[in-house]
Amino acid sequence: MTTGILKSVEPTLYEEDYYLWVETTLKQLENKDIGNLDWQHLAEEIEALGIEQRRKVESYLKQLLIHLLLYRYWETQKEDCQRGWQIEITNFRDELEFYFRSKTLYILFY
Repeated sequence: MTTGILKSVEPTLYEEDYYLWVETTLKQLENKDIGNLDWQHLAEEIEALGIEQRRKVESYLKQLLIHLLLYRYWETQKEDCQRGWQIEITNFRDELEFYFRSKTLYILFY
């Protein structure tokens, strides 16, 4: 009876060594070894990737808006900061262009 309890408390590979779990899961997927996949954690990781993509787009949009507003309206610092703001605006637009290749992300934010 206690062995069943102890067994469920033992950490999984995912919890012990995340990088090794990723490598193992990748090999299992490449070998179509679906019977041994850690489905629960795999699903969680895929969901997390989608959430991360959305958060990045939100962050880049926010930063782009801030820098566009700074560039347009902050006259007292414009002479000193204008070039940096222009560079940041270009960088954020480039990042957004990359993420908006996903039609789903594009639709969510436009």
